[in-house]
Amino acid sequence: MSGMSGTINGELQVERSCAWEQAYDNNRPCSSVRSSPYSVVEHCSTCNTDACNAAFSMNAGMRVLPITMLVYLGAKYL
Repeated sequence: MSGMSGTINGELQVERSCAWEQAYDNNRPCSSVRSSPYSVVEHCSTCNTDACNAAFSMNAGMRVLPITMLVYLGAKYL
């Protein structure tokens, strides 16, 4: 997984993507990552562990909410 952040036309952009694992120079971990000619890469990093590209995840309460609503509505209208 590789991740870059930088500016495109003055706006901060974050890109997360998968990349083939390659032997690379530790001083340039994202040397194989291509960027747009209109962008300036300010940060780039790679990782090879599980969940390193994790985004928002629902907590337990949010997962149970739809079930609770179905039980409530079922009990009310049955």
